[in-house]
Amino acid sequence: AAALAPSSQKALLMAATMATPLATGALSTLVGHGRRFESSYHLIRAMFVATLALALVLAVTATSTTCVALFMLCYPPLLGATFSFFNMSLSDLIDADKARHGRARRLGTSFFGVNALCTKPAQSLAPMLIVALLARAGFVADSATGDPA
Repeated sequence: AAALAPSSQKALLMAATMATPLATGALSTLVGHGRRFESSYHLIRAMFVATLALALVLAVTATSTTCVALFMLCYPPLLGATFSFFNMSLSDLIDADKARHGRARRLGTSFFGVNALCTKPAQSLAPMLIVALLARAGFVADSATGDPA
């Protein structure tokens, strides 16, 4: 399989970076319109299905440089757009809870507080865990140049 030229790699990375906010903006217009995407939950579920389908296509055609490049182009926008809609989905959950139980006071701060309690430590610990796993696998940086060995 032929490797991509460095200029093509840079163009692919730039396209994937720019596609994330564009995909988020385009997909946000679909929420609340029609029967398919009544809430952000349905859109998030559809994007997860699309991501799984994309991963299956990559698994089947892993030797094709074109398919790997398309995966690298399509995956970041799908992932970024999916998690951009998480707070919208959390707000839908709060509204549904208020409508179902008729609470005079919203529990929004509790929902967002529990979300932060779970996600913030994970975001802080993930880089340390990755470094530990890479070090265990024998991947170390060259102390003289800083380049990975």
